[in-house]
Amino acid sequence: MSKNPLAREVILALCVKLAIIIAAAFFVFGPGQRPKVDAGGVQARLIEPFSQSPLARTISP
Repeated sequence: MSKNPLAREVILALCVKLAIIIAAAFFVFGPGQRPKVDAGGVQARLIEPFSQSPLARTISP
């Protein structure tokens, strides 16, 4: 490592920031935080409302 104290402080600051970003990615945006998506859920939310109400798709003049 260089003997320049400024270089050491910059490298230390970058390492701390990198550790914070990795921790945030793991704890905030990790796979445990994502919602479970399956075919039944998609069908219940998106497809069934349109197939149950045919009037919702008609256009009135």
